[in-house]
Amino acid sequence: MNLNTNNATSKRGRTKSETLARHSLMDCKVIKVKVDESKLSTLQAERLKMSFVQAKWLYNYIIAQPNGLAINVCQLKKVPHFDKDGREVVSDLTLHSTYRQSVQEGLKSAVKALKTLKANGHKVGRFKFISEYTSLDIPQFGKDQNGNCSIRSDRTVKVPGIRKPVKVRGLAQLRAFRHYEVANAKLLLKPDGYYIAITVFVDRAAAQPAQTNGKSLGIDFGCSTSFTTSEGERISVRVEETERLRRLQRKLAKQQRRSNNRRKTQRGIKREYQKLDNRKFDATNQLVTKLRRYEHIVIQDEALAEWQATGHGRAVQHSILGRVKARLQNLPNVTVISRYLPTSKFCPHCGHTHEVLTLRDRVFRCPTCGRTEDRDAHAAKNMLHFFESQQVPREPRDVKPVEIRPSRCDAVSATAPKAESVKQEADCP
Repeated sequence: MNLNTNNATSKRGRTKSETLARHSLMDCKVIKVKVDESKLSTLQAERLKMSFVQAKWLYNYIIAQPNGLAINVCQLKKVPHFDKDGREVVSDLTLHSTYRQSVQEGLKSAVKALKTLKANGHKVGRFKFISEYTSLDIPQFGKDQNGNCSIRSDRTVKVPGIRKPVKVRGLAQLRAFRHYEVANAKLLLKPDGYYIAITVFVDRAAAQPAQTNGKSLGIDFGCSTSFTTSEGERISVRVEETERLRRLQRKLAKQQRRSNNRRKTQRGIKREYQKLDNRKFDATNQLVTKLRRYEHIVIQDEALAEWQATGHGRAVQHSILGRVKARLQNLPNVTVISRYLPTSKFCPHCGHTHEVLTLRDRVFRCPTCGRTEDRDAHAAKNMLHFFESQQVPREPRDVKPVEIRPSRCDAVSATAPKAESVKQEADCP
């Protein structure tokens, strides 16, 4: 018996190592498909809804117990919770075992993260009860214990807890990949419906290299003008709150707490924020796709969080600066230079650094050689100048996204003065 157990464990270990080795040669992609709620039966819709409701009950129950992480959640039959009127009740727990383990494993991961933060000297708090659960893991979405893939056809997928496959929209995205392996998925609850985020590994060798124009481009980030390129192009993207959102917020402030009308208004506000997020996501995709055609791109490591703290919070909030920066710095043809380089103050024509340049000076005028140029375009050109003159080394790309730091600019930042204020780079007075 022990021999069989050891053989099974050894086989699982070999299978895992082989999978990791194979995936190291592939690219990881995440696609989102939307559940077609118009095609759901009454029972399917109820099961989907109650999966997230009961996941919330289970989450709150676990954190309320002294040793909640050690509970065998698969054997729980009933769980106490509070109804909409604040009364404590006990209900049957019919949540699928996959989702039960997802809730508990998520809490264990959160505890480990907080433990690490506390060990590093950070102040951590306690877990709080939640009013909504929005993400459930499906670890065996690629193949279940019977070897069946959860993607059943071009329009249907099998979701744990629902007997028949559900119809979804967006699976056509997989046709863009010649070969892919499904790893896992997440069932998501969003204001505009249910989504399934599917993680796939695609063949890196089969991917066609992007066509570039052979040019280099510097990009300066700002508030009033979101992006200014070294070619002089100015791109402004602002996605502000709609009048409907402001009206719903005013309505919410007058409604009674825990009332049904207040809950409806809250759902409407969440849907409006989801629409704003979709608009920002679309604008980011269009811009990044446009920039990918350049052979090389240089940006500066702007401290956008400090911009918000220095009076430019709404300008940063309504822009797509953070999204574009995060997308660009993960591309292989992008170099991020140090934020302390005086890109706005330096004159590449004579080598003079204009130390008295203020934030209100929107035109750069060199006091030594008399060179005059728009401040933002001047900064974007200087990014290319610093990169090309210092020959900043390229870092290897076989790193995880969370490990990517602007280390390509180490050779430049070591010789750069640190008197340049972060606020000086924000182009709104």
